[in-house]
Amino acid sequence: MTPINYTKRVDGPHEKVDPNGPLPILAVEQRVVRSLIILAFRQVLAYGSIFFGNLLLARWVQPEVYGVFAAALAFQAALAMFADAGLGPALIQRERAPTHEELSSLFTLQLILFGFVAVIIWFLAPPIARAGGFAVQGELIVRTLALIFGITALRSIPAIMLERELRFNMLALAEVVGTVVYQVTILVLVATGVGVASVIWALIARYICDLVIIWIAHPWSPSLTLRLQPIMGYIRYGVNMQGVRLLGYVKDQLPILLLVAFSGAAAAGLWGWALVYIGVPIYFNRLIDRVTFPAFARIQHDRERLGTLIGAALWMNFAVGVPVIFVLVAFADDVVPLLYSAKWLVAVPVAIWLAPNMLGGLATSTLMTALYSVGATGRALRIFTVWAVLTIAFAMPWLFLGNLSGMAGGFSAATLIVSVLLVFSVRAVADVNLYQAMIGPTVGVLIAIIVGVIGIWLHLLWFFVAMVALAVYAVTLLLLSRHYIRLLMHAFR
Repeated sequence: MTPINYTKRVDGPHEKVDPNGPLPILAVEQRVVRSLIILAFRQVLAYGSIFFGNLLLARWVQPEVYGVFAAALAFQAALAMFADAGLGPALIQRERAPTHEELSSLFTLQLILFGFVAVIIWFLAPPIARAGGFAVQGELIVRTLALIFGITALRSIPAIMLERELRFNMLALAEVVGTVVYQVTILVLVATGVGVASVIWALIARYICDLVIIWIAHPWSPSLTLRLQPIMGYIRYGVNMQGVRLLGYVKDQLPILLLVAFSGAAAAGLWGWALVYIGVPIYFNRLIDRVTFPAFARIQHDRERLGTLIGAALWMNFAVGVPVIFVLVAFADDVVPLLYSAKWLVAVPVAIWLAPNMLGGLATSTLMTALYSVGATGRALRIFTVWAVLTIAFAMPWLFLGNLSGMAGGFSAATLIVSVLLVFSVRAVADVNLYQAMIGPTVGVLIAIIVGVIGIWLHLLWFFVAMVALAVYAVTLLLLSRHYIRLLMHAFR
């Protein structure tokens, strides 16, 4: 691997870089690091509020009520999947800046698609509400979610342009404010007895706040014109992305809705809680992927540099995710009653069986992002099709039997198989050293476990043992991951 020239700052005050053209590698790294810092604060605030909001909801409501909330959010996620019609990633992935005509045509196309979907949802609200188990207020909830979908579509273009330019400061502000407003609203309304409708009012408040901040940060004046010829490239990319999203929804969200229908809201609540509990590292994973997609796209034609950046993203995912997943599994019997209450202990085996799924997810999301960034959406769609088919084959039989642990094992098996397929696919477009990315976090956790076992065997104070194990992990990471640490340190310059 050719060493990177760290001596020249290419994004400094004396050398202006065109935000719409290809960026030199170190400029990309510098922008990635700055964006990660901004989004790290956003992640702490936003996902901190999500964590504590879910914690309080789990303590205040019964599993069947929590399951209805989970089903409503799963349906909202299905609508959000169509908000940019797959055109957002297409805008980010293109190296050339889009013209005003292209943006206006894409905006108009999105509005047409939104109107079509909203009308269908409006008239299908009764059967959707019955299938989703949305109780008495089901039709109102479904129709309101369809209208919220419109707010999401209005924010799409300005938010995408901010993300394309790696300008995550205002994006982070909008998302933090929206998330905090959502959590505060739903908790206040649940506490005052509003019930399931709380999620509707909370989502409305969230998306209005988010929309206002985004439009202030990136104002633009769209015209309602539609010319298909200039945007056909975006549409082709977007169709493949929508296929990936649809398959992702079938794989991840559909089980919650089916659990409500076949096993009741309580089963869906246990499944949803297990995903939230063991999925804590995925919050950080999403932060990395959010920043790296536009960064990968800006250097998509440089195999070696792209491979270096993919490796760095994988290393950060594993460095944070592996120890967190281990702690969540090893100390679940102590953590769950303390934070969530003992009623959720019944779902701990489900969370443990989902742990391999989350470990595989630390790699799959970044590797999928790499395929999107180089325009290989067709290949990504084929792999995601395999993923969805394997998940259905391995997990759905257990769903119909009502065995949540079996479902979780099926999810994990499918994800681990697809992880291997993705490694070979990404190596066809970038020179990625997976061993270099994984060795430090993996060995560090194993040594920390040995230290912890010895400390427990010697009957040492558990807090002291935990601190020593953490220090050992950090030192091991520094010794075995010097390449990526040096890369990040130079990006700060």
